[in-house]
Amino acid sequence: MEELNAPLKDWYCVEVIDIREDDPEAPLKVCELCDYDGIRYVHVMAHDDYPDEICVGCICAGVMERDIIAAKARDTEARNRTQRKKNYLKKKWADEPDGSWTLRYKGHDLKISVEVFQDIPQYTAWIDGEGWKWRNNAMLTDFIQARNYIFDLMEGGYA
Repeated sequence: MEELNAPLKDWYCVEVIDIREDDPEAPLKVCELCDYDGIRYVHVMAHDDYPDEICVGCICAGVMERDIIAAKARDTEARNRTQRKKNYLKKKWADEPDGSWTLRYKGHDLKISVEVFQDIPQYTAWIDGEGWKWRNNAMLTDFIQARNYIFDLMEGGYA
């Protein structure tokens, strides 16, 4: 931390990112603190008196915030989320007569519908009758985007 001219304590984790969530072949990251080059679950650390975020592995995150147990708990939750998503993606969606797809998942009625406007398909992701057409200010443009967005909404990643 000294070579970065960064504070030595009072760091906190902003988020944990699974580098391979959308691409199983994505290269692993290098920890910006210890240079370990096998980081899949990146802990993004921030400090109120430091301008940049620092991306590190689980152990370095625990050292930075002086709480290894909290860092390991976040890392475990990220791994569990990855497994839940893997199981979710295995589910078979039913083709409906109106051209939509449906799935009953964890007590929720999920649906993906598509409309074509000016030759551009526009998808809507539905959870229990409530629909979303946009993610991060971009229209949902295919089934896979809509399916992944539903998972993120159900996990509390977006709302």
